[in-house]
Amino acid sequence: MRNTAAVARCSELCRNAEGLLFEFGAMTRPILKTYLISDLALSREALVRRCAQITRHTHMHPPEVTFDIGKTRLMRTSMRIAHSAPCTVPSPDEALHLAAQIDAAHGMGLVHGDIRPKNLLTTSAGCHLIDWEPSLFQLLNGRLAAMVTPPALHPEDARARNVTHLTDLFGFALLLSSAGSSERLESIQQAQAKQPYRPAGWMADQFVLGGLGRGSRAWKN
Repeated sequence: MRNTAAVARCSELCRNAEGLLFEFGAMTRPILKTYLISDLALSREALVRRCAQITRHTHMHPPEVTFDIGKTRLMRTSMRIAHSAPCTVPSPDEALHLAAQIDAAHGMGLVHGDIRPKNLLTTSAGCHLIDWEPSLFQLLNGRLAAMVTPPALHPEDARARNVTHLTDLFGFALLLSSAGSSERLESIQQAQAKQPYRPAGWMADQFVLGGLGRGSRAWKN
């Protein structure tokens, strides 16, 4: 019954969001994933709050993600965009579009935690961040693990055993280094280090203004 309800919910969103359908193309059956709440390293209150933030953010920055939180299980429903492709190396325009999404999430206190090529999709509207996890720490094979793919975990977060906006910016920086010259990225990182926090939009602006050239790939998967 839950699967049927999720498909009906997705169909309703597709019928009502004519502007989004025009912009993103047809949407097929949603992607469903189920979690044991006992495996999510968050209090129930914090879990509900994070899931609500993700839904609110992805409603403005599709594909939309919703959650059904039960007593022992949580189901994540993610819209699937039919006319999309992996965004392995973002173009200048895609980098700016992605930076706006990251900054919007950070503005509401929301951290993605795993910004990497496999979690990006590109459409005619730009580059989109996917795979929002309900908890940044989860039990995997009986061990607590951060939902971050190396090498994106920021060194300060690694030392503190935490996942913050710094890891998002670090993952975004690696995407830019994959798209352009490592020398330009290094100069941006040095400038960023002089101030406690500079948003992803600033980083993207500086990188695009400096030009994109061919550089070594930071990601191997």
